[in-house]
Amino acid sequence: MELEGRTLGLVGLGAIGRRVAAGVAFGMNVIAFDPYAKDAPHGVTLVPLDEIYAQADVMSLHCPLTAENRRMLNRDTLARCKRGAILVNTARGGLIDEAALADALASGQLRAAGLDSFDVEPMTHPHLFQPISNVILTPHIGGVIDAAYVNMGRGAAANVLAALDEHARNVA
Repeated sequence: MELEGRTLGLVGLGAIGRRVAAGVAFGMNVIAFDPYAKDAPHGVTLVPLDEIYAQADVMSLHCPLTAENRRMLNRDTLARCKRGAILVNTARGGLIDEAALADALASGQLRAAGLDSFDVEPMTHPHLFQPISNVILTPHIGGVIDAAYVNMGRGAAANVLAALDEHARNVA
């Protein structure tokens, strides 16, 4: 599937969602939904969640799991997705009703899925996704690369230093 000219729908515009939006170099139209976003990166249009379902050729989840969005992708919402869309979930497994997703993949409602997180982690064996040919599974390690570890360490150290600095200012 050629990505140029297709629509990428991002659900969540936190740090990771914004990096995905900024890094899209495939000539895609980018739309996004985030109930807390006040603005969007250049070239990204904020839309209601239902527009993501209806318009996205590729939908990528980048949101935390909350009581409000648990199983946000279920039989009803998957049926409203653009037929033949691709789903990528590197966020949280609980965002998806796994049985409903398996059915959507089997029926062709969704073309494919790339999943890096699951309802139960580590993923159980056997798992209903394992025999499905149009799904790619990774064990919640999508961001585990050398540079990511270095950046996480730098971020953690910066947070510790900022907290210590704040504490020192409050004590003085």
